[in-house]
Amino acid sequence: MNFKKIFYSLLVSAVALSCAVSCCHAPCSKSKADTADRCKMKQFDITYFYGPRDADLTKRETIANIAASGITLMQLCGSPESVKQALPIMAEYGLSGNVFDDRIMNLVSKNDPAAVDAVVKQVVEEYKDFENVIGWEVTDEPNADRFPVLAEITKAFNKYAPGKDVIINLFPNYASSKQLGTEDYMTYLEKFASMVPTGVLSYDHYH
Repeated sequence: MNFKKIFYSLLVSAVALSCAVSCCHAPCSKSKADTADRCKMKQFDITYFYGPRDADLTKRETIANIAASGITLMQLCGSPESVKQALPIMAEYGLSGNVFDDRIMNLVSKNDPAAVDAVVKQVVEEYKDFENVIGWEVTDEPNADRFPVLAEITKAFNKYAPGKDVIINLFPNYASSKQLGTEDYMTYLEKFASMVPTGVLSYDHYH
């Protein structure tokens, strides 16, 4: 039994559960003049949350199986070397990707706004030649105390890589106030939307 083929075929089911969809390849601008143009849906992407990384990510069979399952957008985790090796193979199969880089996650975990600009610039420079990188996965389910550093990260990505998505996946509405870092969920959302200029709201809701 080929476990890997079964696993990647099941990614479609994972997509149905997580409803992880990227519907616009550029964050919506607050300017009325270009909002309509930048926010037109280019295609309805199907993606997943957790998948292959490092050596497994670079295998043609892995990428071919993902494409065959109907997925169009890969979440790229692992070393920059493995991600950059995978991207040209992905392009052959018409797949785009969001980069989840540990250097960015470290900025969030260390809550280090002062280091943001240099690190984001370095990450963007590293992937500038890959047209199928359409966005950046920053973090998953942050507490509200991380919103200031997330705001700085988002602004830096918008400065150095304009037109690409910045994805920050928020808590669902059944998270506790301790998890949220706010009294209630609406306050959590309003605080995020007012502070972090991603242009979109992303969240998981498991049933």
